[in-house]
Amino acid sequence: MKPLPLVSCFRFLAAGLLLASGATLRAADVVPQGDVPPSVLIRFDKNKDGKLDEAERAKWEAEKAQRRAKDAARRADLLARFDANKDGRIDADEGAAAKLAMAQERTEADAVKMKARMEKEAAKLKAEEEAATAAKVSPVKPEQGADSMTSDTMTVAPAVAAPAKEGADNMMMQP
Repeated sequence: MKPLPLVSCFRFLAAGLLLASGATLRAADVVPQGDVPPSVLIRFDKNKDGKLDEAERAKWEAEKAQRRAKDAARRADLLARFDANKDGRIDADEGAAAKLAMAQERTEADAVKMKARMEKEAAKLKAEEEAATAAKVSPVKPEQGADSMTSDTMTVAPAVAAPAKEGADNMMMQP
């Protein structure tokens, strides 16, 4: 096999570079999707086409930026609170103190939540008990007569009418 002349090699190389640069330009026009995790597609791909368009990607990027800013603010707060020697870093001793302080804060917050929950439950039980007490009516005992006196209260049994018989003479007077 005979080697290619230098001019042919140059043309072949130039053609390859042109094709590669054309592919690069087309790839720049299309937003790459390989860096998008599936969980992001589930949340942000509103038209369900399997990729993020410009608006969807912009929303995702905005949420990422917001989350990063929140994390940076939290780190700055922790650094201000627990960097005892003010060297801009949390060393092992400062980290242990920070963990202890945050655990104490969580415990106190949990106790406040538990107290509120218990007070709410107690109020609910008290309201149910009051409603049950208000709804209670002293029943008439069947062994008592129609009108009877018991200790300090009088219980009146409801009058029960006997069923009327057809064709029977009523004791009522006719006008």
